[in-house]
Amino acid sequence: MLKGTSKNLSFDHLILYPSPKGEGQAEFLEVPLIVRMWSNFHTHSQYCDGKGALKDYLEAGKKSVLSSIGFSSHAPIPITCKWCMKKEALPLYLQEIESLKTSYQDIEIYKGLEIDFIPGIISPEDYKSVLDYTLGSIHFVDGFEGRAWEIDGSHQGFKEGLNKIFQNNIRYELNIPITLSSDAHHPDDLINQFQQTASLLKDIGFKTLSVLRGGLWRQMLFNQDGIIL
Repeated sequence: MLKGTSKNLSFDHLILYPSPKGEGQAEFLEVPLIVRMWSNFHTHSQYCDGKGALKDYLEAGKKSVLSSIGFSSHAPIPITCKWCMKKEALPLYLQEIESLKTSYQDIEIYKGLEIDFIPGIISPEDYKSVLDYTLGSIHFVDGFEGRAWEIDGSHQGFKEGLNKIFQNNIRYELNIPITLSSDAHHPDDLINQFQQTASLLKDIGFKTLSVLRGGLWRQMLFNQDGIIL
């Protein structure tokens, strides 16, 4: 068993030695057995607070050897939001993704949104009918000292709220499915820190990642080089 790369794909292969021409005239044949690629379902383009067009992410994805990609711009919400997509841009966003699915058939493309959960105002259910998948998001949780706790703000603000609201009680559960994405706000960030993160996940006991493939969420084996297809 040898390891190798071909056209940016990481694979394991066997070398076979058939001898159709008789003894002493063996031929070499490389047979790829396992292909390792990445996926990313948390991306932000110029439709919200990201940089670059949707097409730019697909071109970068081809270079980064992505097998599938999901676009997940911040959904419009009915309150002031500096990072969210404008409501009037949503139809064009959905239409462009559908068009790109036809143009880029060598990579699986999924239509999504990152949707905040704000009780009584918005939830991931609000746009579910027009999407392939949704990212549930909570940017504000509870509050202290008369202000909302912005958990996606400064690191110091996060630590302060975690202490004053939850007394620094963090729990993690190994038996819940996880996916690996980068929250890319630029095409160059599609697989940012993937190898290091995959290694950490393996070290603490995770064996599979949830990956959208063939339109379904599947549990797939992985290592630091990628998802094993």
